[in-house]
Amino acid sequence: MFPYFANYIMTRFNGAAGEVMANLSTGIVPLGQGAMFTGLIWGAVLVFIIDNQFEKAAITTVIGALISATGFMHAPSLTFLYNYQYTVGYGIITLLFAAFHLGNKKLKKLGA
Repeated sequence: MFPYFANYIMTRFNGAAGEVMANLSTGIVPLGQGAMFTGLIWGAVLVFIIDNQFEKAAITTVIGALISATGFMHAPSLTFLYNYQYTVGYGIITLLFAAFHLGNKKLKKLGA
């Protein structure tokens, strides 16, 4: 929902969203760029979190990092590492989900 809302705000101001939204939030414009991919990735991650499938969530965030790194998400054009902070963010979340997966695996092994 958030990526599409950001995309709506961007299109509502006819390309001037960067100037209009600069005072409100610096994250709205990058979030709206590639809203379709962002929505799919975030939606899939949410489903995997709800289902306690952290390994799949980690794989999905790796895909998100790759898509972000190539410019399909969070970038105005296809450019490699246009805004590296999003790729790093997806990488950190991948590590977090991998740790959750290993923790769940250990709990299941102990019988908890």
